[in-house]
Amino acid sequence: MQNSLRFRLTLILITLAIGPLLLVGVIIAQRTFTFERDQAYDLQNQVAQNVSSSVEAVFLGINNDLENLGNEIRSLETPDQPQQLSLMLSAISSGVFNDFYDELTLLDKNGQEIVRLSPSEIVPNTDLTNRSDQNEFKEPLASRSIYYSPISKDAKTGKAFMTIAIPLYIPRSTNLSGVLIARIRLDIIGNTIGRAQVGENQTVYLTDSNGNVLAHQDRTLNISGMQIQLPRSVTTQIGINNDNAILSPAKIQLGDQTLYIVAEKPAAIALQIAYTILTTIAVVSLLALAVAGALGYLAIRQIVVPIEGLASLAGRVAEGDLTQKASITHRDEIGILAKAFNSMTTQLLSLIGSLEQRVEERTSELEERANQLEAISSVARSTASIQNLEELLPSITRLVSERFDYYHAGIFLLDKEKEFAILRAANSEGGKRMLERQHKLKLDSQSIVGFVTSRGEPRIALDVGADAVFFNNPDLPDTRSEMALPLRVGGNVIGALDVQSRQPNAFTEEDVSILSTLADQVAIAIENARLFSNAREALKLSEETFKQYVTREWSSFTRGIRTLGYRFDGVHTRPIDTKNIGAKTNGAQQTGNTPYNTDASEISIPIRLRGKIIGMFDVKSKRRNRKWTPDDIALLEAAAERTAIALENARLVESSQMRASREHTIGEISTRIGTANDMDAIMQTVVEELGRKIGSAMEVTFELDTEAKGRQS
Repeated sequence: MQNSLRFRLTLILITLAIGPLLLVGVIIAQRTFTFERDQAYDLQNQVAQNVSSSVEAVFLGINNDLENLGNEIRSLETPDQPQQLSLMLSAISSGVFNDFYDELTLLDKNGQEIVRLSPSEIVPNTDLTNRSDQNEFKEPLASRSIYYSPISKDAKTGKAFMTIAIPLYIPRSTNLSGVLIARIRLDIIGNTIGRAQVGENQTVYLTDSNGNVLAHQDRTLNISGMQIQLPRSVTTQIGINNDNAILSPAKIQLGDQTLYIVAEKPAAIALQIAYTILTTIAVVSLLALAVAGALGYLAIRQIVVPIEGLASLAGRVAEGDLTQKASITHRDEIGILAKAFNSMTTQLLSLIGSLEQRVEERTSELEERANQLEAISSVARSTASIQNLEELLPSITRLVSERFDYYHAGIFLLDKEKEFAILRAANSEGGKRMLERQHKLKLDSQSIVGFVTSRGEPRIALDVGADAVFFNNPDLPDTRSEMALPLRVGGNVIGALDVQSRQPNAFTEEDVSILSTLADQVAIAIENARLFSNAREALKLSEETFKQYVTREWSSFTRGIRTLGYRFDGVHTRPIDTKNIGAKTNGAQQTGNTPYNTDASEISIPIRLRGKIIGMFDVKSKRRNRKWTPDDIALLEAAAERTAIALENARLVESSQMRASREHTIGEISTRIGTANDMDAIMQTVVEELGRKIGSAMEVTFELDTEAKGRQS
């Protein structure tokens, strides 16, 4: 197996493909890790430097505070212990840096304590000592500068302290008058560290030159005895939390004393991106090895087994699969054989494919026509139930556009004078803009729609030759083909159906034949909607006229009735006061079909006649918590309906009787007038008969107009 050509070629291919890739991967991984590590180191160094600047500012502030206190003490004209004590007490209790002071001491020029106090007590004079032999007195006197003592720790609490001594001078002299000594709590520095923006998963603390932790950003942490191996520069080592971390020291020099701010961050977090990149490179390398192996295997197969592949291909062709092609990878006899084989199968496929193509084209045409007919049927079904013309036209354009895949469809209808075709509906955005400006076209040959509506013939326009002049509509710039079909009703053209496509040569004469059927159905639907709209308007006018007639007749009828209502209380029936009847009826007219309040003890049912409320039923229950059921409402409404019919019948009977009586009276007056044979007798008869018939309390006067001859009628 190891001596086979396939094995040796595979080994060479894998070696040549994977060797350079692995080398590049190692180099990239090493440089990426170094870059990310340096970035993490720089970040830690920046954190340490920022915090050290804040801590140095604290020490500078303490120095300034002590110098100011010393200046105030020196400025006393007649210094005495109470005045000095007052100034020092104010500094240790309410100064800016009072939290840092553990003890304040004022020495005279001989080293004798004048005042010594702490935040909790004032040392009595009897306990004051001479400190002339101590460094905090001798060093400031000798150097005439601020003295910083070595770090000391309290034996009980383990807290770290530092003593700062400032020399004081006699006013307007270079001679020393004493020394001001402050014992500083270094653990308070942790507050300053905690307020600094150090970032997430970051630990910052203060150490001395031996790595002893003096202050920590977490003030609740017990740092007694805590120590680290202090690095000289940023590095990766075991940190304060006993795990591998990146540590960066920042030096703080206070006189002869050296402190360090150490910024620490776990290496697993700081170098997380670097580790992720290394993992990714390793995975990619493994995938590359797998891909290279697969490619090598495929390459070997192409070299070793070309004849087997050609024999297998010939067998599949013999079984009837003429789509198989031999890969010509060699220029030798095998390549010539493969080329001849492919030529033979190509000729066979050409003969068979041409026949199949003709069958497919014919089948496609038949399917397209069937789909168009189905679409026409779908549009007809969808619009058959729409009887409102304003809803019908947009629905037709939308359905035509969706079913036939036209980007614009519009419907034009002729105006009453048949001079213009007005756009009434469109589905595209450009068509909607045309609707807003009331787009219309004159019935002439200057436009496709004008040509179709003036001649009643369909027209196809393509974006070529003379037809290109029609495609200059800025609202429809994408049009490349357009077809307009006349809308006919009873031989009369009422408008046009306009469809446009973004595809050139999108319409054929067969499309005209098919879509003319659609245009005829659209025209019928539009005409039906028009007829329905006219019928509905006529019905509405008739109902409104009849309603006005009912209102007028009932208004006249009720003026002649004395009693307009009755009330039955369960025992007696009595006429009711007519003052509130009109108000209730008017209120019911305005309320309309407002639902009844079935939870109230009283309910009002309107009495309607042809939609006009002519009265009200007010029904009041004797039980306050009565709830009106649907059966109660139905019973009352049925009674109101029957009452309205009965009242209308009674009004019609009474109106007929009144007309008959009026005609009888007119007949009697006419008969009496007819018996008179001169002017005086006629005038006398007229006034007497009118006076008797109208009423005895009525005075009737008749006189002729003597100026009637000169007055125009």
